[in-house]
Amino acid sequence: MRQLVLGLRMTIAVVILTVFCTAGIVAVLLGMRREKALRMVLPTWARLNLIACSLDVQILRGAEHLDAHRPCIYIANHQGLLDAFVFPTLLDKPMFYPIKKEMVYIPFIGWFAWMTRQPRIDRSDHFQAMLAMEKSTELLRNGLCTLLFPEGTRSRDGKLGSFKKGAFRMSMDTGVPLIPITLIDCGDHLPMGTYHLTPGTIHVVVDPPIYTTDWNRRNLAQKMEEVRNRLLANITEERAKLGLPPTD
Repeated sequence: MRQLVLGLRMTIAVVILTVFCTAGIVAVLLGMRREKALRMVLPTWARLNLIACSLDVQILRGAEHLDAHRPCIYIANHQGLLDAFVFPTLLDKPMFYPIKKEMVYIPFIGWFAWMTRQPRIDRSDHFQAMLAMEKSTELLRNGLCTLLFPEGTRSRDGKLGSFKKGAFRMSMDTGVPLIPITLIDCGDHLPMGTYHLTPGTIHVVVDPPIYTTDWNRRNLAQKMEEVRNRLLANITEERAKLGLPPTD
């Protein structure tokens, strides 16, 4: 029965995605600005999917930091498939989303990403990766915000992975601050590799902006580890308060 219910919910999610991405593509073709089309599609799509999954999102602390600075680079841990519903709900503002190059071939969502000209990252091609970085830098300087996952991929076991340098170097290059967002228990509601969706509340912590004006090549690794430790402390502290088992 649980798999049947999850299958129904996933079907609803696909239908919602198809309808909204199609509407966004048509809107862009008719002349709507790409940033406006993105805001029209993603937040509403994400909220409807949370409703379909009987989930909601609660910011435990730091909600005031979400709009503390624009432009900014939101950085977050990556816990699973449900992350895609959480962040557009929280970040209902002018945004862009760097994507893996393979994503443009995914029907509807990939086509919509291509139509709205999201930066495409090709990790196998250094030159193309640099072009994507330059485009992202330009968009930040034009006042848009972005969301990046320093781990680089979703956690398979719920543990916080090591951080890569991309988001931090982008902040250093542009002077745009980092705003950390910590998912506390998103992965608990749909663990990677399972079909066990648990309705309820996804808990989030937002930290104050981090300005990287005094960062340099010598202290970058130390600063990155300090940010990672902040997210790790959020996860440990809040899971204990919620009565959830530790992840590390």
